[in-house]
Amino acid sequence: MASLVSSLHPKDGFHTTSITQISITQLSALQNCSLHLYYTLPPLIFVDPYELVHHQHSYDFKHWGTSNLELPVTAVNLEGSALLLDVSFPDDASVDVVQVRVPLHMRYGEPAQSNRSGHQTAEIPWPVGFLACPSACEFLRFLVV
Repeated sequence: MASLVSSLHPKDGFHTTSITQISITQLSALQNCSLHLYYTLPPLIFVDPYELVHHQHSYDFKHWGTSNLELPVTAVNLEGSALLLDVSFPDDASVDVVQVRVPLHMRYGEPAQSNRSGHQTAEIPWPVGFLACPSACEFLRFLVV
């Protein structure tokens, strides 16, 4: 019924974009459902809520976690943050692929010791996609490919 494929572009640097393509068959059967993506972000990665507003044609969002964009990783909660998107279905029922773009940013990391490289990496879990269908009272979880 649905599948989800995500990627990062570019894969390195302080600014990247999570691009998720959601393929949905029988979109008309999901008329009463809502489509969601849930992101779990490590402390080194953050989203800019002011920037996400520019994507309101594609999704609404709810963000949990540190919202101060200027804080270094040493000053934020070690649990990171979370982002929930309420993705808009396409107006055209013949379209069966939805593309969602989420700009991601990297915080300033911990200072490197003199005998270590200043290079840091962060693993970003792929988003979890699900449909909420009140008429069927069930949630369908996507397969992450």
